[in-house]
Amino acid sequence: MHLLLTYSRWRWLPPGLMAVAIFIVSSIPGQSLPPSPVVGFDKLVHATEYAILGALIAYALTHVIRGGSRSEENGLGPVNSTRRAIFAWLAASVFGITDEIHQHFVAGRFADPFDALADSVGALLGVTLVFIVMFVVGKKNA
Repeated sequence: MHLLLTYSRWRWLPPGLMAVAIFIVSSIPGQSLPPSPVVGFDKLVHATEYAILGALIAYALTHVIRGGSRSEENGLGPVNSTRRAIFAWLAASVFGITDEIHQHFVAGRFADPFDALADSVGALLGVTLVFIVMFVVGKKNA
């Protein structure tokens, strides 16, 4: 059991590294960034970053073990899946909001509520994708 819990903790490394990468990129002064090739391209970039972050958080959460039942272990129980998906989406979305606040203090950057919205939509897409894939894989393995 101890080995399993230790292994589960390693699943948080990818979302943690992604969050650090987002923070580092958000710390780059605005004048140092290349111009956007197309209007609204930055929203696509935000959505993509947070789709990845949301997916990584969702994947890490699917391996949080509570109780001893097999359905809870693989994260595919209906209540647990819904709660974990909502938590993953909220965690990524709140990080996006705090990142926008952080950008307010970076030279040449500003907090854009539409960026936060793009972050949240991207996170929702990433979380949804993970749970759809896990559901399909769970059906195939059943």
